[in-house]
Amino acid sequence: MYSGSNITARHSMSDLSNALFHLLHQYKYNEITITMICQEAQISRQTFYKLFKNKKGVVQYLISSNYSDFEEGFQKTESLTLEEFTKYTLEFFWKKKDLFDLLISHNLERYFLEEVQERLASVLELFQATPFLENKTIYNFLTGGLSSMILYQVGVDKEENIEQVAKEFADLMGNPVLR
Repeated sequence: MYSGSNITARHSMSDLSNALFHLLHQYKYNEITITMICQEAQISRQTFYKLFKNKKGVVQYLISSNYSDFEEGFQKTESLTLEEFTKYTLEFFWKKKDLFDLLISHNLERYFLEEVQERLASVLELFQATPFLENKTIYNFLTGGLSSMILYQVGVDKEENIEQVAKEFADLMGNPVLR
């Protein structure tokens, strides 16, 4: 996937991901071709392949582009408990429920989980000075557990118990301060 800063390329990536999002409302994922995405976005196949290797790359971009502000939400935070972190995370992803529902309906949750784990890992790097996160087993448990919780929470339409889930998860881990 293209990772440069060229504004035109970034705009094309956005157009292609929006085209895929639109097509997913009309067709099964397996029925959607690169040609269909390019036609919907009005972008050449040549440009597509300069930006993405395949359709999976567009799905990953679609997911990741929706979550760049997730990371930004933690940049200015000086201190945060695991409960606050978990609550913020679940609420943030709940707000993106329509995208998740669409991905789940097309059996694309594995891509979602990959991207969410990367995002969580990126955010948790902000808190690496926390002794609690120095243990890689705990760190992996936390990212994997939160990813699964997000998928379950959104997949079963359970917004009403986000606070309870965040508290119970944090209590399970001793509710450490992350920074």
